[in-house]
Amino acid sequence: MKNLKVLIIGGSGSLGIEVVRNLLSKGYYVLATGNKVTKKKFFSKINKNLVRKCEYFSCDFSNPINTKSFLTKINKLHNNIYSIVNCSGALNRQNFETETDDQFEKIMNINFFSPRLIIKNIIKCMKKRGKGVILNLSSQVSRFPHPNAGTSYEISKICLESLSRSIAYNFGKYGIRSNIISPGTIKSKMQINMSKKAFKILKEKIPLGKIGSPPDIAHLVDFLISEKSNYINGANINISGGSILD
Repeated sequence: MKNLKVLIIGGSGSLGIEVVRNLLSKGYYVLATGNKVTKKKFFSKINKNLVRKCEYFSCDFSNPINTKSFLTKINKLHNNIYSIVNCSGALNRQNFETETDDQFEKIMNINFFSPRLIIKNIIKCMKKRGKGVILNLSSQVSRFPHPNAGTSYEISKICLESLSRSIAYNFGKYGIRSNIISPGTIKSKMQINMSKKAFKILKEKIPLGKIGSPPDIAHLVDFLISEKSNYINGANINISGGSILD
């Protein structure tokens, strides 16, 4: 199975790059997408001995045209993609009243519409193969509003969760598993523009009293795409230090 390829959407972000590094270290061949990060900068973050097992595509998925262009580029690789891990997580800090239609559309394109289109195209090959894993990173904000994020982010993640459940229900019979990871507050670039007051409030509400780290997410991704989790389908697994209680 590890000879097959794993596609990481949003592989250059704080969480995505950690997922890429971890899967490469476990022997997977990784295809990664990213935005505003050059190949040179991306590969500088990866062990030199593992670069040969990784391909990187710089894509701006805020425009659906670019998403279609990307799918054309990797068309010949579709048959060999065993798993899709969607780590996209763009957001803006505007509230419902101040977020413009253009800002809303951009976030929805990056977080939902583009991943949906990519999954829709590649799942056809998974169906023929009779095996595949789709994993979407959602967020705790799909369950309760974020104090410092626009509604577009919340809505995009809710849409992803609905899509993931639909895939799990309709494609399980073809050997395709679809699951969701819902991270709580994880240390990432997303917090750069967050006010200290808002960040402090978030941290104080976490029962474990600490912020999660990218490796926490990467290890869970590794487990969920492996055969060790072969009976997990349609699950939404929270990794939040207790800030989400099911």
